[in-house]
Amino acid sequence: MDLEKVFNEIKEHPAFERLGHISQLGIKPLIYKSLKKRTRKDHSERAAKISEQITTVLKEKGCLKDDSEIYAINVAALLHDLGHPSFSHTGERIGKIDHKQKGIEIMKTWKDKNGNTIDDILEKYGINPELVKRIIKKEDEKCLWSIVGGKFGADKLEYVLVDSKKPL
Repeated sequence: MDLEKVFNEIKEHPAFERLGHISQLGIKPLIYKSLKKRTRKDHSERAAKISEQITTVLKEKGCLKDDSEIYAINVAALLHDLGHPSFSHTGERIGKIDHKQKGIEIMKTWKDKNGNTIDDILEKYGINPELVKRIIKKEDEKCLWSIVGGKFGADKLEYVLVDSKKPL
């Protein structure tokens, strides 16, 4: 399977495109004008690339063998922030929103111009949307979620890599 095709179709979905309008840094850029704009979309795309690198190494080492799990991990990395409201975690606290649960609802309900949900796209490519959701919610039985959202997962590594490029 060509994971890039799956990613491209997801990236064109309006549910994912909206992440391009949501600040990665919450309200901080409104206060500190010197902060460069970073979006949830950019972050999610970089986290997915990092996840792909991690799963490639784990597959080469024999730690991950099931391609369907590898695809689900990498898609979960791309979609892990899908449910973020405006102003990110600040918006979550104000609106009492769980962005992971909201993202799962969006996967099932938001439709693109062809009437497809993100779940529909995943099923079209043979990726189990329920496994993707369990990884996002950190509820899969094999702890595959740790590759995406663990203490040293793709989500956290993306922050470290981006922030390390900032001058002190």
